[in-house]
Amino acid sequence: TRRGFTILETIIAITVIGLVIAAATQLTQSSLKIGRSTMNQFIALHLAEEGLETVRNIRDSNWLQNISWRSGLDDGTYMVEKKSGAVGARWTLKKIGGNDREEILLNENEKFHRAIEIDVMKVTSKVSYEQPGGKKDLYENTTNSSRFHPD
Repeated sequence: TRRGFTILETIIAITVIGLVIAAATQLTQSSLKIGRSTMNQFIALHLAEEGLETVRNIRDSNWLQNISWRSGLDDGTYMVEKKSGAVGARWTLKKIGGNDREEILLNENEKFHRAIEIDVMKVTSKVSYEQPGGKKDLYENTTNSSRFHPD
């Protein structure tokens, strides 16, 4: 009968424990990376939707005020701008140059860029962001006029 472990048994036990710890660490890192990627995609989707909703809000406000539904929605590239007034905050569009984009900072490491393009009766809200693995782009648009035009 032997009492205690031999050096070989101890080395094998330490190796097995090391492999288990390495696998658990790798799994945790992968889960965090996938979680961050999913969160960024979720934020980008909602920023794109917010851009479309701003255009819809302007369109609907124009229509309710009995002015041309397209007033202030000329063809071009825009960014969302928040203006404070007597009634409260109001979201408007500010025309920007072709390659300019609105920058939205969540924190120092996460930057999102949004540009809203209006072309005839098609509105496209483009959001891009960077994450480990490269730059990602997301597009949301109203492709048919019935979704955009109130008639």
